[in-house]
Amino acid sequence: MHILLGSLSFLALFVVTRQVWPAGILFYQGLGCAVLCAAAQGLAAWRWSTAARPPVAKDALLTLLLAYAFMFTVPTTVDRAYSVRMIQQLASRPEGMSRADMEDWFARHFVAQGGVERRVREQLATGTLEARDGRFVLTERGRWLAGAFGFFQRLFNCGDPA
Repeated sequence: MHILLGSLSFLALFVVTRQVWPAGILFYQGLGCAVLCAAAQGLAAWRWSTAARPPVAKDALLTLLLAYAFMFTVPTTVDRAYSVRMIQQLASRPEGMSRADMEDWFARHFVAQGGVERRVREQLATGTLEARDGRFVLTERGRWLAGAFGFFQRLFNCGDPA
């Protein structure tokens, strides 16, 4: 029951957070809400529960992991995935779109809607890149992350075809 209440609390807090601060970085706002709700769940259960202490910590950890899985699979995908935007664009055009129309739409709208600026802001906030002499360069953390992504792209065979 604690996990269900903690998860529902997370969902409610996340929705309110996004409605009040929509310009924030969605994923990090969600993680903050998840940590806050899991900690509150753990503290409340610790204080008022007569159950053994290890299940309290386990339940709070499960709530945190469920919230993280939800954040990574639903809002983050909807917010960032090109495929989601393509499906939405096609849904708004029952007559369909040619490949050239789709490519043109992405090229114009991605940039016009702040797609590049948004990603730059996120990377500056996470410390993976920095502005230097009018250019953006990877930080040490950014270089490490690029290497890690490259490793996983090769491991799971999902990177750009060479």
